[in-house]
Amino acid sequence: MNKITAGVILSVVAIALSLILYILGPAFISDGMFKGMIIGLSTFGLIVGLSIYLGIQIRGEQEGGLISFKKMFFEFFIMFTILTVASTIFEYVLYGLIDPSYMETAMEMTLDNVYESTNGQMSDEDFAKMEERMKPQFDKSSITATGIGLLGKLVWWTVVSVILAAILKKKAPEFEA
Repeated sequence: MNKITAGVILSVVAIALSLILYILGPAFISDGMFKGMIIGLSTFGLIVGLSIYLGIQIRGEQEGGLISFKKMFFEFFIMFTILTVASTIFEYVLYGLIDPSYMETAMEMTLDNVYESTNGQMSDEDFAKMEERMKPQFDKSSITATGIGLLGKLVWWTVVSVILAAILKKKAPEFEA
């Protein structure tokens, strides 16, 4: 297993999950305040779990199963870069070109759920501010927003790479009996 193959596997899984959520529709994701969070955390957990498995496979193929932090980080960084670029391109094509109304509907449903959860006690001004803050998260049709999102995801996955590399590195024992 190499880092490129692992990155492609992660990309295929992430895109498949995105397609499933797309087919289920924006109402499925936007239904309830915590449902979207649970779906997001579950997806993240699945990707990280699969990444750990793939990282262990990569480590096992090293001489003696030993791998430095630096090399393990580089393996994860390449895997997650492939995942990020592939999933961002997929999202841009699907939500920005093929079905831009999907994200508009999802944002409207999310805003409706927030308004209902506050029992209408949020002022119009605060609601408008919240809507403005949410727009970039749902804007998949703009190259600028997509680029900013890509950079944000790369930073996020770099942090995850550091954490996973620290966990999965394996040094030779200092003293062998």
